Amino acid sequence: KPKLFSMIPKTCSDMNNIINEMENPSPLKLICEEMNKNKDTRIIQDMLSNMYPIYSKNYDIAENLKEFYEDQICLSKDEIIQLCCNTLDQAESDNWFLARKKRISASKNVHNIKSRITKTIESLVSDILFEKKISNKSTQYGIANERNARLDYQKKYNVDIKCPESCKNLPVINEETQKVNVKYLELTNDGVQLKK
Repeated sequence: KPKLFSMIPKTCSDMNNIINEMENPSPLKLICEEMNKNKDTRIIQDMLSNMYPIYSKNYDIAENLKEFYEDQICLSKDEIIQLCCNTLDQAESDNWFLARKKRISASKNVHNIKSRITKTIESLVSDILFEKKISNKSTQYGIANERNARLDYQKKYNVDIKCPESCKNLPVINEETQKVNVKYLELTNDGVQLKK
């Protein structure tokens, strides 16, 4: 049986290996461990309440805010997976913008916090609370022409961009059947290789 790349997780059972390789202590590791227990609970809410009691016990939160947090922010394992599936298109998905609007995005807001030297606190809070959807002629042009640009690039440089629509709901390689679901890879005795 050909060997697949060892770094690519192939099944849910590989989750234990991935968790073991994570740093200790790590918030992501704790979340993965909880998710791996296969409980459909509001994972992050329960973990934060148990790990950091200061957040749940030392500060009074208005009941309506607590209800909003529990109803709109906290997600079960299944809800997390569903949200992920529903927002794969990111900027093309209204659900993606709605989900981001309710949460502090690490990618953008950590940068804002680190660059606080050049911003006032008011400006930082305003940027976090009232995130703007960027839409100008340049971004509209980019969105409208992205697919054509990708196809032209592939033709010009004789390459395949390896993010095929054909594998949106399939693995690139089905381990059980040894079926390759993309046209540019093949399984050989040496493992996975690009077709020539």
